[in-house]
Amino acid sequence: MKKKRNAPDFIIFFAAVTLLAIGVIMVFSASSATAAGTRGDAYYYLKRQAMWSSLGLLGMIVFMKIDYRIWRRTGKLLLFLTIILLLLVLIPTVGKVGLGARRWLSFGPINIQPSEIAKLSLVIYMAGYLAHKGEGIRRFWDGLLPALALMASIFLMILRQPDLGTAVALAGTIGLMLFAAGAKMGHLISLGLGSVPVMLYAIFSKEYRARRFFAFLNPEADPLDSGYHIIQSLYALGSGGPVGLGLGR
Repeated sequence: MKKKRNAPDFIIFFAAVTLLAIGVIMVFSASSATAAGTRGDAYYYLKRQAMWSSLGLLGMIVFMKIDYRIWRRTGKLLLFLTIILLLLVLIPTVGKVGLGARRWLSFGPINIQPSEIAKLSLVIYMAGYLAHKGEGIRRFWDGLLPALALMASIFLMILRQPDLGTAVALAGTIGLMLFAAGAKMGHLISLGLGSVPVMLYAIFSKEYRARRFFAFLNPEADPLDSGYHIIQSLYALGSGGPVGLGLGR
């Protein structure tokens, strides 16, 4: 029984390995020409991505050996520390500004991005919370609402940096966890509809976000900024069709 309980989930493992492999291939396909021109090595970014992917895979194997109950017991502490870091990064004299956003904390030669830590700690905490609630997550006031309040507070702190992409990705992940845990579909639909005004405000409150949002209507109007990636996608489809020309071409 003990052996069965500690056995790894090979479906998740192979799914992760497959996604890693696809990611490495996509990085090479998208970066080989640029790497050849700027680095003199078409495989420069491929090698870096493969190295970090291998380290990530090694870390995954190590963490698979750790009893999941340890994470359940430490979930609150991890989330508390993450909230402290997210608050610290918003302090002008503490958070490090880069590319117009305050997303980093510097500890000597080490820079950390609290929003990336939040992706892990919030998921760990929510997994423990949902497991504890069980069928109680179908109740709104004492089941779903506390989870939503926590998610909203993390979302707003990340949005203040600003980092809309990470905030949306994290909210989507938690939404899927709530669905998998058995939250009422009516509650989730109401949550989705209620989030629409928030998302629209987040997009249109910043001029650069609005430009990116509408770039697909007329990408040629701003070919070097908001419309750049759309134009390059059209070039790729035009020259290679849906199956492409092959890696590095």
